[in-house]
Amino acid sequence: MFFAVAIGTIAIIGDTHGQKSQRKRKLTARQEYAVYLLDSAIDEAREIEDVGDRVSLAEAIVPLLAASRPERCRQMLEGIFDAALRQKEQSTGEDKGTPFDSDAAIRRTIQVAARFDRKLGDSFIEKYEKQTEAPNSPQTRDLTSRAAESYMRIAVDLAEKDPALAVSVARRALSASVPNETLTLLAKLRQKDSKLANNLFLSALSGIKARGGPNINELILLYSYAFSPLQVLQVAPQGLGILSIASYRQVALNYPIEPELARSYLTLAMQVVLDPIRYEGQNFGL
Repeated sequence: MFFAVAIGTIAIIGDTHGQKSQRKRKLTARQEYAVYLLDSAIDEAREIEDVGDRVSLAEAIVPLLAASRPERCRQMLEGIFDAALRQKEQSTGEDKGTPFDSDAAIRRTIQVAARFDRKLGDSFIEKYEKQTEAPNSPQTRDLTSRAAESYMRIAVDLAEKDPALAVSVARRALSASVPNETLTLLAKLRQKDSKLANNLFLSALSGIKARGGPNINELILLYSYAFSPLQVLQVAPQGLGILSIASYRQVALNYPIEPELARSYLTLAMQVVLDPIRYEGQNFGL
């Protein structure tokens, strides 16, 4: 209860990185006490077993103490992130799908850290990358498909507040595959910065070509960005079907076709699909 009172009190002063004029004001005794309570909550948060609950606390506390207690906020975020990584390592998959599973906690912590300190957020991403590297390819630093999906979800989470960092994270995912949520990220970025979105789209296409396009559904997924149909197709064993991406449906818009973008897509798609190497030994097919 006292956490809620403290948060409500300190919020009055708007003590964030983006409000320098507020930081110069002298705090009242009540506000100083609120800061003290929130600072104490950082220590008490270490005793909370549920990592998801700790992340929720950080989401409330860090924006309020970022200016006055930056090192304490950093310590809090580092402790939570390390705990989430340990939980992921120890996970047996039994908690998969719960609101506060380890991957969700990691993504949320990265998001809070990136807003607080871009370098701290990037360092968390680097740590996460080391943990999710494919174990049999340490030198090439290949990512598994599951790791690529996690990266793309992190990128989607970051898109609203930090598009540049979102793109940086997404490129790591796209080095391995084109996860379904790539379309969600592209749609979000397109609403904020179409040039940034288009560049990421072209990077995704280049990655498909570099890998030889073994998964034709990756190309079909990107078709939805180039030509903007609201329904996303996919190839299934039974033939063509509709792919349902819940996060994409929430942000999908029907944009006019951009000729240059469409031309780039069609040119590369034809190169991939018509490459004779693709069909050697009947390894791949449509």
